Amino acid sequence: MWYIIAFLALIFVGLFDGHTSSVAAMLLLYLLGLFSVYSRKNAAERSSGSKVFGIVFSVYVLSAFIASRSFLNGQFFFVEDPIKYIDTYRIINTWSFSDALEVLTQTIFFFSDDNGLYNQGLSFWSYIANHNFDGTSVFYLTFFQTLFGVLTALEVYKIFVYYFIPSKACKFACLFALLSLFHIYSIVIVRDIAIAYFYMLGLRIVIRKPKITDIFILLLVLAATVGIRLYTGLFFGAFIMFWLYKLLQDKKFAKFKFLLVPIIIVGVVFVGAAFASSVLIESTTNQMEDLDAIYEGKSGVSSRLRGLPIGVRHVVILFFSQLPLDNLSRFSIAGSLSNYYLAILAVVYEIFGFVIFYGLMYYCLFKGFFKKMAFNERWILIIMLIFIALTLSSHIDLRRSMEAVPFIFLLYMLVPETYNRAIWHKTNKNLIAIGVLMMLAYSMFF
Repeated sequence: MWYIIAFLALIFVGLFDGHTSSVAAMLLLYLLGLFSVYSRKNAAERSSGSKVFGIVFSVYVLSAFIASRSFLNGQFFFVEDPIKYIDTYRIINTWSFSDALEVLTQTIFFFSDDNGLYNQGLSFWSYIANHNFDGTSVFYLTFFQTLFGVLTALEVYKIFVYYFIPSKACKFACLFALLSLFHIYSIVIVRDIAIAYFYMLGLRIVIRKPKITDIFILLLVLAATVGIRLYTGLFFGAFIMFWLYKLLQDKKFAKFKFLLVPIIIVGVVFVGAAFASSVLIESTTNQMEDLDAIYEGKSGVSSRLRGLPIGVRHVVILFFSQLPLDNLSRFSIAGSLSNYYLAILAVVYEIFGFVIFYGLMYYCLFKGFFKKMAFNERWILIIMLIFIALTLSSHIDLRRSMEAVPFIFLLYMLVPETYNRAIWHKTNKNLIAIGVLMMLAYSMFF
Protein backbone atom coordinates (compact mmCIF):
# COMPACT_ATOMS: atom_id res chain seq x y z
CA MET A 1 0.00 0.00 0.00
CA TRP A 2 2.76 2.46 0.94
CA TYR A 3 4.50 1.91 -2.38
CA ILE A 4 1.23 2.68 -4.19
CA ILE A 5 0.83 5.94 -2.21
CA ALA A 6 4.39 6.94 -3.09
CA PHE A 7 3.82 6.12 -6.76
CA LEU A 8 0.60 8.16 -6.83
CA ALA A 9 2.51 11.13 -5.36
CA LEU A 10 5.09 10.66 -8.12
CA ILE A 11 2.42 10.75 -10.84
CA PHE A 12 0.60 13.71 -9.28
CA VAL A 13 3.68 15.91 -9.02
CA GLY A 14 4.98 14.77 -12.41
CA LEU A 15 1.78 15.93 -14.10
CA PHE A 16 1.92 19.34 -12.43
CA ASP A 17 5.61 19.91 -13.15
CA GLY A 18 5.22 18.78 -16.75
CA HIS A 19 8.85 17.70 -17.30
CA THR A 20 9.83 14.16 -18.23
CA SER A 21 13.18 14.80 -16.51
CA SER A 22 11.36 15.28 -13.19
CA VAL A 23 9.37 12.07 -13.68
CA ALA A 24 12.59 10.19 -14.46
CA ALA A 25 14.24 11.63 -11.34
CA MET A 26 11.31 10.58 -9.16
CA LEU A 27 11.33 7.10 -10.69
CA LEU A 28 15.05 6.85 -9.92
CA LEU A 29 14.44 7.75 -6.27
CA TYR A 30 11.49 5.35 -6.15
CA LEU A 31 13.72 2.48 -7.28
CA LEU A 32 16.57 3.49 -4.96
CA GLY A 33 14.10 3.61 -2.07
CA LEU A 34 12.81 0.14 -2.89
CA PHE A 35 16.38 -1.16 -3.04
CA SER A 36 17.22 0.45 0.32
CA VAL A 37 14.16 -1.07 1.99
CA TYR A 38 14.61 -4.54 0.52
CA SER A 39 18.28 -4.62 1.47
CA ARG A 40 17.07 -5.45 4.99
CA LYS A 41 17.00 -9.21 5.61
CA ASN A 42 14.41 -9.06 8.40
CA ALA A 43 10.80 -9.17 7.12
CA ALA A 44 9.49 -6.91 9.91
CA GLU A 45 12.18 -4.34 9.15
CA ARG A 46 11.28 -4.42 5.45
CA SER A 47 7.58 -3.97 6.24
CA SER A 48 8.17 -0.98 8.54
CA GLY A 49 10.80 0.38 6.17
CA SER A 50 8.26 0.39 3.33
CA LYS A 51 5.98 2.55 5.50
CA VAL A 52 8.82 4.99 6.20
CA PHE A 53 9.60 5.15 2.49
CA GLY A 54 5.98 5.63 1.44
CA ILE A 55 5.30 8.42 3.92
CA VAL A 56 8.58 10.28 3.57
CA PHE A 57 8.72 9.96 -0.24
CA SER A 58 5.16 11.25 -0.64
CA VAL A 59 5.56 14.18 1.76
CA TYR A 60 9.03 15.19 0.60
CA VAL A 61 8.10 15.08 -3.10
CA LEU A 62 5.04 17.26 -2.53
CA SER A 63 7.05 19.59 -0.26
CA ALA A 64 9.84 19.87 -2.83
CA PHE A 65 7.37 20.81 -5.54
CA ILE A 66 5.77 23.48 -3.32
CA ALA A 67 9.18 24.81 -2.23
CA SER A 68 10.45 25.01 -5.81
CA ARG A 69 7.76 27.62 -6.48
CA SER A 70 9.63 29.94 -4.07
CA PHE A 71 12.71 30.02 -6.28
CA LEU A 72 11.24 30.94 -9.63
CA ASN A 73 12.06 34.10 -11.60
CA GLY A 74 15.25 34.87 -9.70
CA GLN A 75 13.53 35.22 -6.32
CA PHE A 76 14.47 33.42 -3.13
CA PHE A 77 12.95 32.71 0.23
CA PHE A 78 14.41 31.19 3.43
CA VAL A 79 17.89 30.66 1.92
CA GLU A 80 19.64 32.40 -0.96
CA ASP A 81 21.83 29.48 -2.06
CA PRO A 82 19.20 27.83 -4.33
CA ILE A 83 19.13 30.86 -6.64
CA LYS A 84 22.91 30.67 -7.09
CA TYR A 85 22.70 26.97 -7.94
CA ILE A 86 19.69 27.45 -10.26
CA ASP A 87 21.41 30.27 -12.20
CA THR A 88 24.66 28.31 -12.49
CA TYR A 89 23.55 24.74 -13.15
CA ARG A 90 20.19 24.94 -14.92
CA ILE A 91 21.81 25.66 -18.27
CA ILE A 92 24.62 23.07 -18.20
CA ASN A 93 24.71 21.02 -21.42
CA THR A 94 28.17 19.48 -21.24
CA TRP A 95 29.92 17.40 -18.65
CA SER A 96 33.38 15.82 -18.70
CA PHE A 97 34.41 12.87 -16.56
CA SER A 98 38.08 13.86 -16.80
CA ASP A 99 37.33 17.40 -15.64
CA ALA A 100 35.22 16.05 -12.79
CA LEU A 101 38.01 13.66 -11.79
CA GLU A 102 40.51 16.52 -11.69
CA VAL A 103 38.19 18.59 -9.48
CA LEU A 104 37.60 15.65 -7.15
CA THR A 105 41.33 14.96 -6.92
CA GLN A 106 41.99 18.54 -5.83
CA THR A 107 39.12 18.39 -3.37
CA ILE A 108 39.75 15.02 -1.74
CA PHE A 109 43.54 14.75 -1.83
CA PHE A 110 44.54 18.39 -1.57
CA PHE A 111 41.68 19.55 0.70
CA SER A 112 40.37 22.22 -1.64
CA ASP A 113 37.15 23.50 -0.09
CA ASP A 114 35.29 24.49 -3.25
CA ASN A 115 32.33 22.09 -2.85
CA GLY A 116 33.87 20.06 -5.68
CA LEU A 117 32.00 16.78 -5.19
CA TYR A 118 28.64 18.45 -4.68
CA ASN A 119 29.07 20.82 -7.61
CA GLN A 120 30.08 17.99 -9.93
CA GLY A 121 27.10 15.93 -8.78
CA LEU A 122 24.69 18.78 -9.45
CA SER A 123 26.37 19.47 -12.81
CA PHE A 124 25.94 15.85 -13.87
CA TRP A 125 22.33 15.88 -12.63
CA SER A 126 21.59 18.94 -14.79
CA TYR A 127 23.53 17.56 -17.75
CA ILE A 128 21.41 14.38 -17.78
CA ALA A 129 18.18 16.41 -17.92
CA ASN A 130 19.41 18.79 -20.60
CA HIS A 131 21.11 16.16 -22.72
CA ASN A 132 18.72 13.21 -22.45
CA PHE A 133 15.35 14.66 -21.44
CA ASP A 134 13.35 17.85 -21.90
CA GLY A 135 15.49 20.18 -19.79
CA THR A 136 16.06 21.19 -16.20
CA SER A 137 13.18 22.65 -14.21
CA VAL A 138 13.60 24.27 -10.81
CA PHE A 139 11.78 21.29 -9.30
CA TYR A 140 14.14 18.87 -11.06
CA LEU A 141 17.17 20.63 -9.58
CA THR A 142 15.48 20.75 -6.18
CA PHE A 143 14.87 17.02 -6.42
CA PHE A 144 18.61 16.43 -6.28
CA GLN A 145 18.24 17.32 -2.59
CA THR A 146 15.02 15.40 -2.12
CA LEU A 147 16.67 12.24 -3.37
CA PHE A 148 19.29 12.50 -0.64
CA GLY A 149 16.63 13.52 1.89
CA VAL A 150 14.49 10.42 1.41
CA LEU A 151 17.50 8.10 1.39
CA THR A 152 18.79 9.81 4.55
CA ALA A 153 15.44 9.21 6.28
CA LEU A 154 15.78 5.51 5.44
CA GLU A 155 19.30 5.46 6.88
CA VAL A 156 17.98 7.11 10.05
CA TYR A 157 15.31 4.39 10.23
CA LYS A 158 18.01 1.71 9.93
CA ILE A 159 19.93 3.35 12.80
CA PHE A 160 16.80 3.44 14.96
CA VAL A 161 16.21 -0.28 14.29
CA TYR A 162 19.35 -1.00 16.32
CA TYR A 163 17.59 0.46 19.38
CA PHE A 164 13.86 -0.14 18.89
CA ILE A 165 11.52 -2.75 17.45
CA PRO A 166 10.80 -2.06 13.74
CA SER A 167 7.31 -0.60 14.29
CA LYS A 168 8.61 1.87 16.88
CA ALA A 169 11.68 2.68 14.75
CA CYS A 170 9.28 3.41 11.87
CA LYS A 171 7.19 5.77 14.01
CA PHE A 172 10.25 7.64 15.28
CA ALA A 173 11.87 7.84 11.82
CA CYS A 174 8.69 9.33 10.33
CA LEU A 175 8.33 11.83 13.17
CA PHE A 176 11.95 12.85 12.74
CA ALA A 177 11.77 13.12 8.94
CA LEU A 178 8.62 15.28 9.02
CA LEU A 179 9.35 17.53 12.03
CA SER A 180 13.10 18.09 11.97
CA LEU A 181 15.18 20.44 9.84
CA PHE A 182 15.90 17.45 7.57
CA HIS A 183 12.49 18.13 5.98
CA ILE A 184 13.10 21.71 4.91
CA TYR A 185 16.71 21.13 3.83
CA SER A 186 15.61 18.23 1.65
CA ILE A 187 13.49 20.59 -0.44
CA VAL A 188 15.84 23.54 -1.03
CA ILE A 189 19.10 23.39 -2.97
CA VAL A 190 21.89 23.35 -0.39
CA ARG A 191 24.58 20.74 0.14
CA ASP A 192 23.82 19.93 3.80
CA ILE A 193 21.39 17.05 3.26
CA ALA A 194 23.91 15.31 0.99
CA ILE A 195 26.49 15.54 3.78
CA ALA A 196 23.90 14.23 6.24
CA TYR A 197 23.25 11.20 4.02
CA PHE A 198 26.90 10.17 4.00
CA TYR A 199 27.19 10.84 7.73
CA MET A 200 24.19 8.58 8.45
CA LEU A 201 25.62 5.92 6.16
CA GLY A 202 28.91 6.00 8.06
CA LEU A 203 27.47 6.39 11.55
CA ARG A 204 25.20 3.38 11.05
CA ILE A 205 28.44 1.43 10.77
CA VAL A 206 30.13 3.22 13.68
CA ILE A 207 27.38 2.36 16.20
CA ARG A 208 27.24 -1.35 15.43
CA LYS A 209 29.77 -4.03 16.34
CA PRO A 210 32.85 -3.22 14.24
CA LYS A 211 34.13 -5.41 11.43
CA ILE A 212 37.50 -4.89 9.82
CA THR A 213 35.94 -4.60 6.35
CA ASP A 214 33.88 -1.58 7.48
CA ILE A 215 36.94 0.62 7.18
CA PHE A 216 36.57 0.79 3.38
CA ILE A 217 33.05 2.24 3.64
CA LEU A 218 34.13 4.65 6.38
CA LEU A 219 37.00 5.94 4.26
CA LEU A 220 34.63 6.43 1.31
CA VAL A 221 32.31 8.39 3.60
CA LEU A 222 35.27 10.49 4.74
CA ALA A 223 36.26 11.23 1.14
CA ALA A 224 32.68 12.06 0.13
CA THR A 225 32.07 14.44 3.02
CA VAL A 226 35.45 16.15 2.58
CA GLY A 227 34.51 16.63 -1.07
CA ILE A 228 31.26 18.37 -0.11
CA ARG A 229 32.39 20.47 2.87
CA LEU A 230 35.99 20.26 4.04
CA TYR A 231 35.72 20.78 7.80
CA THR A 232 32.59 18.62 8.17
CA GLY A 233 34.37 15.85 6.32
CA LEU A 234 37.51 16.16 8.40
CA PHE A 235 35.46 15.91 11.57
CA PHE A 236 34.13 12.52 10.45
CA GLY A 237 37.67 11.32 11.11
CA ALA A 238 36.85 11.54 14.83
CA PHE A 239 34.12 8.93 14.35
CA ILE A 240 36.52 6.69 12.44
CA MET A 241 38.92 6.94 15.38
CA PHE A 242 36.09 5.97 17.73
CA TRP A 243 35.28 3.00 15.49
CA LEU A 244 38.96 1.92 15.55
CA TYR A 245 38.97 2.21 19.35
CA LYS A 246 35.96 -0.11 19.54
CA LEU A 247 37.58 -2.51 17.08
CA LEU A 248 40.70 -2.78 19.24
CA GLN A 249 38.55 -3.72 22.23
CA ASP A 250 37.70 -6.94 20.41
CA LYS A 251 39.75 -9.90 21.67
CA LYS A 252 40.74 -10.77 18.10
CA PHE A 253 42.54 -7.43 17.79
CA ALA A 254 43.75 -7.06 21.40
CA LYS A 255 47.39 -7.47 20.36
CA PHE A 256 47.14 -4.17 18.48
CA LYS A 257 46.10 -2.16 21.54
CA PHE A 258 49.43 -0.35 21.47
CA LEU A 259 47.85 1.67 18.63
CA LEU A 260 45.26 3.24 20.94
CA VAL A 261 47.39 6.26 21.89
CA PRO A 262 48.28 7.08 18.26
CA ILE A 263 44.60 6.67 17.35
CA ILE A 264 43.56 9.16 20.01
CA ILE A 265 46.26 11.60 18.83
CA VAL A 266 45.13 11.26 15.20
CA GLY A 267 41.52 11.79 16.30
CA VAL A 268 42.46 15.01 18.08
CA VAL A 269 44.37 16.13 14.98
CA PHE A 270 41.31 15.51 12.79
CA VAL A 271 39.05 17.50 15.10
CA GLY A 272 41.63 20.29 15.32
CA ALA A 273 42.03 20.34 11.54
CA ALA A 274 38.26 20.51 11.11
CA PHE A 275 38.05 23.43 13.53
CA ALA A 276 41.04 25.24 11.97
CA SER A 277 39.72 24.81 8.43
CA SER A 278 36.29 26.08 9.47
CA VAL A 279 37.73 29.20 11.08
CA LEU A 280 40.17 29.79 8.21
CA ILE A 281 37.51 29.43 5.54
CA GLU A 282 35.07 31.70 7.33
CA SER A 283 37.63 34.34 8.23
CA THR A 284 39.07 34.61 4.72
CA THR A 285 35.76 35.25 2.95
CA ASN A 286 32.85 37.59 3.28
CA GLN A 287 30.48 34.68 3.83
CA MET A 288 30.12 35.35 7.55
CA GLU A 289 29.15 38.98 7.03
CA ASP A 290 26.81 38.07 4.16
CA LEU A 291 25.04 35.50 6.28
CA ASP A 292 24.74 37.87 9.21
CA ALA A 293 23.04 40.33 6.88
CA ILE A 294 20.63 37.69 5.57
CA TYR A 295 19.65 36.17 8.90
CA GLU A 296 18.47 38.66 11.47
CA GLY A 297 17.65 36.62 14.57
CA LYS A 298 20.27 34.34 16.02
CA SER A 299 22.87 35.32 13.45
CA GLY A 300 22.53 38.96 14.43
CA VAL A 301 23.74 38.02 17.89
CA SER A 302 26.35 35.56 16.67
CA SER A 303 28.94 38.23 15.89
CA ARG A 304 28.91 39.25 19.55
CA LEU A 305 29.06 35.65 20.76
CA ARG A 306 32.08 35.00 18.54
CA GLY A 307 33.91 37.66 20.55
CA LEU A 308 33.78 35.52 23.70
CA PRO A 309 36.92 33.65 24.83
CA ILE A 310 37.63 30.27 23.25
CA GLY A 311 35.91 27.53 25.20
CA VAL A 312 33.34 29.83 26.73
CA ARG A 313 32.24 30.85 23.25
CA HIS A 314 31.72 27.24 22.17
CA VAL A 315 29.65 26.28 25.21
CA VAL A 316 27.48 29.42 24.96
CA ILE A 317 26.93 28.93 21.24
CA LEU A 318 26.13 25.24 21.75
CA PHE A 319 23.16 26.13 23.94
CA PHE A 320 22.22 29.43 22.32
CA SER A 321 22.02 27.93 18.83
CA GLN A 322 19.19 25.61 19.88
CA LEU A 323 16.87 28.41 21.03
CA PRO A 324 13.77 29.00 18.83
CA LEU A 325 14.03 32.72 18.22
CA ASP A 326 13.94 34.15 14.75
CA ASN A 327 11.81 32.20 12.30
CA LEU A 328 8.55 34.12 12.86
CA SER A 329 10.14 37.06 11.06
CA ARG A 330 9.89 35.13 7.80
CA PHE A 331 6.09 35.37 7.81
CA SER A 332 6.34 39.14 7.45
CA ILE A 333 8.22 38.81 4.14
CA ALA A 334 6.36 35.78 2.77
CA GLY A 335 4.59 36.61 -0.46
CA SER A 336 3.17 33.31 -1.68
CA LEU A 337 1.78 29.96 -0.55
CA SER A 338 5.18 28.31 -0.99
CA ASN A 339 6.80 31.04 1.13
CA TYR A 340 4.32 30.48 3.94
CA TYR A 341 4.81 26.72 3.68
CA LEU A 342 8.57 27.06 4.11
CA ALA A 343 8.08 29.50 7.00
CA ILE A 344 5.82 26.99 8.77
CA LEU A 345 8.35 24.18 8.31
CA ALA A 346 11.06 26.46 9.72
CA VAL A 347 9.00 27.20 12.85
CA VAL A 348 8.23 23.50 13.33
CA TYR A 349 11.85 22.39 13.10
CA GLU A 350 13.05 25.08 15.52
CA ILE A 351 10.48 24.07 18.16
CA PHE A 352 11.21 20.38 17.53
CA GLY A 353 14.97 20.92 17.83
CA PHE A 354 14.55 22.98 20.99
CA VAL A 355 12.45 20.27 22.66
CA ILE A 356 14.74 17.34 21.92
CA PHE A 357 17.99 19.18 22.66
CA TYR A 358 16.96 20.83 25.91
CA GLY A 359 14.92 17.81 26.92
CA LEU A 360 17.97 15.58 26.54
CA MET A 361 20.22 18.08 28.32
CA TYR A 362 17.71 18.29 31.20
CA TYR A 363 17.71 14.52 31.70
CA CYS A 364 21.49 14.25 31.25
CA LEU A 365 22.45 17.14 33.58
CA PHE A 366 19.76 16.91 36.24
CA LYS A 367 18.36 13.37 36.13
CA GLY A 368 21.52 11.33 35.68
CA PHE A 369 20.65 9.98 32.24
CA PHE A 370 24.18 10.51 30.93
CA LYS A 371 25.57 8.07 33.51
CA LYS A 372 22.95 5.48 32.56
CA MET A 373 23.84 5.54 28.88
CA ALA A 374 25.81 2.70 27.36
CA PHE A 375 29.43 3.37 26.42
CA ASN A 376 28.59 3.67 22.73
CA GLU A 377 25.83 6.24 23.16
CA ARG A 378 27.71 8.25 25.78
CA TRP A 379 30.69 8.83 23.51
CA ILE A 380 28.58 9.42 20.42
CA LEU A 381 26.78 12.17 22.35
CA ILE A 382 30.06 13.74 23.51
CA ILE A 383 31.46 13.77 19.98
CA MET A 384 28.20 15.17 18.59
CA LEU A 385 28.12 18.01 21.13
CA ILE A 386 31.72 18.88 20.25
CA PHE A 387 30.74 18.78 16.58
CA ILE A 388 27.84 21.20 17.12
CA ALA A 389 29.93 23.59 19.21
CA LEU A 390 32.86 23.67 16.76
CA THR A 391 30.72 23.84 13.64
CA LEU A 392 28.49 26.66 14.85
CA SER A 393 31.31 28.66 16.44
CA SER A 394 32.05 30.34 13.09
CA HIS A 395 28.44 30.97 12.13
CA ILE A 396 25.20 30.01 13.89
CA ASP A 397 23.29 28.22 11.16
CA LEU A 398 21.73 24.97 12.39
CA ARG A 399 21.95 23.26 9.03
CA ARG A 400 25.73 23.14 9.37
CA SER A 401 25.40 20.76 12.32
CA MET A 402 22.29 18.86 11.20
CA GLU A 403 24.22 15.57 11.14
CA ALA A 404 24.01 15.54 14.95
CA VAL A 405 20.23 15.98 15.17
CA PRO A 406 19.21 12.34 14.49
CA PHE A 407 21.32 11.18 17.44
CA ILE A 408 20.01 13.89 19.75
CA PHE A 409 16.50 12.70 18.85
CA LEU A 410 17.46 9.02 19.19
CA LEU A 411 18.91 9.49 22.66
CA TYR A 412 15.92 11.53 23.78
CA MET A 413 13.59 8.76 22.59
CA LEU A 414 15.53 6.37 24.84
CA VAL A 415 14.77 8.49 27.94
CA PRO A 416 11.25 7.10 28.56
CA GLU A 417 12.71 3.57 28.44
CA THR A 418 14.44 4.45 31.73
CA TYR A 419 12.30 7.17 33.32
CA ASN A 420 8.59 7.70 33.95
CA ARG A 421 6.91 8.07 30.56
CA ALA A 422 4.11 10.32 31.84
CA ILE A 423 6.61 12.79 33.32
CA TRP A 424 8.60 12.67 30.08
CA HIS A 425 5.47 13.59 28.10
CA LYS A 426 4.79 16.43 30.52
CA THR A 427 8.37 17.67 30.02
CA ASN A 428 7.78 17.70 26.26
CA LYS A 429 4.58 19.73 26.61
CA ASN A 430 6.29 22.23 28.89
CA LEU A 431 9.21 22.61 26.50
CA ILE A 432 6.87 23.13 23.55
CA ALA A 433 5.06 25.87 25.46
CA ILE A 434 8.34 27.49 26.49
CA GLY A 435 9.66 27.33 22.93
CA VAL A 436 6.55 28.92 21.44
CA LEU A 437 6.56 31.68 24.07
CA MET A 438 10.25 32.39 23.45
CA MET A 439 9.66 32.63 19.71
CA LEU A 440 6.69 34.96 20.18
CA ALA A 441 8.53 37.14 22.72
CA TYR A 442 11.57 37.47 20.47
CA SER A 443 9.43 38.47 17.47
CA MET A 444 7.68 41.15 19.55
CA PHE A 445 10.69 42.79 21.19
CA PHE A 446 13.54 42.33 18.69
